[in-house]
This record gives sequence, structure tokens and C-alpha cells, in this order.
Amino acid sequence: MIADGAVLPVLHLNGYKINNPTLLSRITHEELDCLFKGYGWEPFFVEGDEIDSMHQAMAATLETCVTKIRDYQKQARDSGKAFRPRWPMVILRTPKGWTAPRKLDDHNLEGFWRSHQVPIPDVLKNAEHLKLLEKWMRSYKPDELFKDGKLISELKDLAPTGQRRMSANPVANGGTLQHKLRVPDFRDYGYDCAKPGVNEAGSMALFGKFLRDIVAQNQDIFRVFGPDETQSNKLDAIYDAGKKVWLGEYFEEDEDGGNLAFAGRVMEILSEHTIEGWLEGYVLSGRHGLLNSYEPFIHIIDSMVNQHCKWLEKCNEVDWRVPVASLNILLTSTVWRQVCWSFYSDASMIFNEG
Repeated sequence: MIADGAVLPVLHLNGYKINNPTLLSRITHEELDCLFKGYGWEPFFVEGDEIDSMHQAMAATLETCVTKIRDYQKQARDSGKAFRPRWPMVILRTPKGWTAPRKLDDHNLEGFWRSHQVPIPDVLKNAEHLKLLEKWMRSYKPDELFKDGKLISELKDLAPTGQRRMSANPVANGGTLQHKLRVPDFRDYGYDCAKPGVNEAGSMALFGKFLRDIVAQNQDIFRVFGPDETQSNKLDAIYDAGKKVWLGEYFEEDEDGGNLAFAGRVMEILSEHTIEGWLEGYVLSGRHGLLNSYEPFIHIIDSMVNQHCKWLEKCNEVDWRVPVASLNILLTSTVWRQVCWSFYSDASMIFNEG
């Protein structure tokens, strides 16, 4: 929190998926509050269906949350000591299909799952449906918002400009912030095998020293991610340059090889989905990273990696999207060899063995 930014999550509960209720929307307010407090958040609720009052409530809640975030950051940065605050989050509860007609024929619409896809179908054949759709659309007062087919200047001027635009924000286009990774010469990390079958050595221990020096030379732009396997994968030399991030309680026995620190460079949690998401977010915001995990478990995140590759492929079709660093995944415990995948921003895949 001293050097990093912050995220303000907004959980939007509108009650339904395609045609089923959502779980969190059907538990009580008290249980929902306890659930997210248990996760370490401070939840703020914005609930209702009256448009004007909901806009005011949401604006006031966002201001409160942003103020809390800035206060926490100031405290940590002024003191130079990181701590674990209870970050704010927003739970927004509105009707599904908000502002749609409450009923369509004999079926519920606003506040029900039928508003999920095409809320008013058959408008080309059903005059009543067409009339209902027009009434709904006119409730947004387009005649007041547009003049001569153009958005009125008062509203147009509200749009952000420059780097405040979503697509131009450097955080959302991380390639604009990216710095080249400083990597030592890999040839300095080899064994001198003068005669086959004589030396006994492990490749992963050497690779750990290689990663250690990468971490040491890139303290601000490189992290290692893993599901609690950095030590068992013989990569523990990394801890000499950057320990494991730990924001929870510390015990006395943690001094005995725990390698825990508030400001570490290794991110570990026993959830392959979470660490893959961490790695993607880290890379997409302009940094570099590597994920290490046992080969038998890596298939848990196959679909996530596939989606990342599809995203990279589409980014190549957009001129303003700046390429990001590769998504590096080290697969271990593959019987006799280690495997490393790198997914580069040109959507190619490099497959290395050794």
C-alpha cells in the first residue's frame, strides 16, 4: 500500500442470472455484511430503486470509500510502515432490468430474470410491445439529452479527456508503463559438466539463483507467484532478494524460515485461479512476473490462460493497445524435466524444456 495503488470493488446484486436467482442476493443483509467482513472488507451498502436518491447515495458512498482509501495510503506512506487495513467495498443492490416495465403480458420483467436478455421481444410484429418499448426508451428523455442528433454540450463536457479516458489511462493500457526487465546472463548459471554421469546437481536450485538475481535487479517491476510451492520447487534462493508477502498476524515461530514480510516479492496462496489472476493483472498493468506450479495442477487454470491468449490476439487488431510482457508459467514435477511456457503479447507461445 506504500508503493501500490488500490482497488475499490463494487458488488452489484440485481437478484438474477440468465434465469436463476443469484446466491448472494438471497441471503440476508446481516449475513452478507458478516460474509465480507469475514473476508477482510468494510462493506458499504447502496440499496433501492428510486433513481434520484440512488444516484445521491452512490455518489456519497463512493466519496466516503475513496477518502478512506487515501487516508490509509497516507498513513502508510507518511510512516513508511505497511499495515493491513479493512479496505472499503460497495455492495450495490438494484432491481434487474431497472427502469424496464414491471410487467410484460402475464410475466414479470423489471426485477426478474426475464429482463436479462431481450426484455421486450417481437417488437417488429407486436404493436403493443413496440409501444411499450418506445415508452420505456422515452423515459430517458432523449429529447433533452440530444439536439440535432448530437449529445448536448453540457453532457459532452463531462466526459474525461486525455489519460483520464478509460482506453488511454496508462493503468488500463499497461504497455505504456512497461520497462524492460533487467535479466542477468543465463550462461553465468550453468554447471561445468566435464564428464557425463559424474556430477550430481539440480537444475531448479540453479534456476532459483537466476530468479533471485532477477528479483534483486527488478524490485519494482517483477514478482513471483505460486500456490505455496516456491520452497518445494527448490526456488527458495529467491527469498534472499525478496520474501513472501504476508499481511496477516506474525507468530514467533515464523522467524524460523518463514520468509514472511509486508513488502515481499513472492505472492503465494493455495489457489491456482487467484495467482493466475494476480499474474495477469500484474502483467497487464505494465510489470513482469512468473508463476510456478506443479504440472498436474496447472490444468486448473487452462481456460484462464486460453482467455488471456484470445485477449492478446484481439489486442493485436487495435492500433492504440501497446503490447504487454509475456505471461510466464513454470510447470514443475513433470517426472524428469521442468517446463516453462511464455505467452507473449503477439499471441505466440514459446515452449521451453530443460
